[in-house]
Amino acid sequence: MYRKIFVFCLFLTAAAWGNARIQPETTCPEPQNVAKTGQTSNSISLAWSPAFTGAQYRLWYTKDGVSSSFVYTTNQEYTFSGLTAGNYTVYVQTVCSGESSNYIGIEENVLI
Repeated sequence: MYRKIFVFCLFLTAAAWGNARIQPETTCPEPQNVAKTGQTSNSISLAWSPAFTGAQYRLWYTKDGVSSSFVYTTNQEYTFSGLTAGNYTVYVQTVCSGESSNYIGIEENVLI
């Protein structure tokens, strides 16, 4: 099992990186210290430090190139459940008035 944590904050043209996802520059602070806090055979739990008091966060995951629906929370922790075995990348970003932060992604394997 391996684990990668990464922050997306590229400011290049799509032509320079092919299909790279480009995020616009933002003043919305990203969540800090995003980490996996637990895992079962069908769930992944995350926690993070708040970007600011009262912040709202948007979370989602991808598996096999397919994205989940967005989940919104004001908590600094969340558990994705009902997952099946596979390689997931889970994302967290702060939602501010009129914009969102860069997103943080964690790649994990869910094993059954």
